[in-house]
Amino acid sequence: MFCFKCGEKNQDQAHYCSACGAAFNTAAHELATQGYGGFWYRTIAFMIDNIMIGLANTILVALFWGWIADSEGLGSDTVMLFETWAYLLNILLTWLYFTVFEASLWQATPGKWILGLKVIDAHGERLGMGRANARFWGKLLSCLVLGIGFFMVAFTRKKQGLHDMLARTYVLKVNNS
Repeated sequence: MFCFKCGEKNQDQAHYCSACGAAFNTAAHELATQGYGGFWYRTIAFMIDNIMIGLANTILVALFWGWIADSEGLGSDTVMLFETWAYLLNILLTWLYFTVFEASLWQATPGKWILGLKVIDAHGERLGMGRANARFWGKLLSCLVLGIGFFMVAFTRKKQGLHDMLARTYVLKVNNS
């Protein structure tokens, strides 16, 4: 098990960190038995999540397009209005998807859940909506400069991206049993 305070690897049955003395709570103990979720697991989970978001967005946009076309006609102003609303809908859907799922009882988006990953805070607990929201918007910073904030996951000891560090979150590899 990894300590959530200092990142030190400890025995699975430990109640206190051997390096810093931090107490392990039951949730952290159960979650940390398999280590942090690495770069490739998280990348595949992100791809699964984007496929699901894309499908949902396509359905909603198609329904919205049908409503617009029926009520407004198909002039250039209507197409521009539609494109703007479709773009805003995609942002809203993506924000809700990641924020709500990561703050849910699953503690993971469907993509993360399928791959046995969970998102926790620095105390090993479920994220609140505020921290899940901060983690989502922190991903914008992770995208800057060729996505280096995401690639950090592959090179940091606790497998954190920039958005994880900003929101003080961790992604753990766990069993979904």
